[in-house]
Amino acid sequence: QMCIRDRPEGWLLVDIRDREKYLSGHIPGAVHVSEVRWDAGRPVVLYCERGSASLLAAMELRRSGVDAYSLRGGYLGYRRRTREVSCGRPPSFGGSTQPGSNG
Repeated sequence: QMCIRDRPEGWLLVDIRDREKYLSGHIPGAVHVSEVRWDAGRPVVLYCERGSASLLAAMELRRSGVDAYSLRGGYLGYRRRTREVSCGRPPSFGGSTQPGSNG
């Protein structure tokens, strides 16, 4: 698991919670999982509500060759440490692909 301050340069922060939760509040700079184009060459930091689902997802992505991590404590842990959140629609990444694919 990773702390937000430990993020690698060029990382992608991905919110794997449902879209309604993402739209109601997410970590600044995060994209919703439905908007991600998976790139095995780019480090990915995933987060869920508490950190357990994102840990499992990161482990699965790592098995597929993606440099993936889970944000320790998830969204709730982040909120305990800071009040900074963003709301609204995510930036578009031109669609999504399945984990492990390069397209």
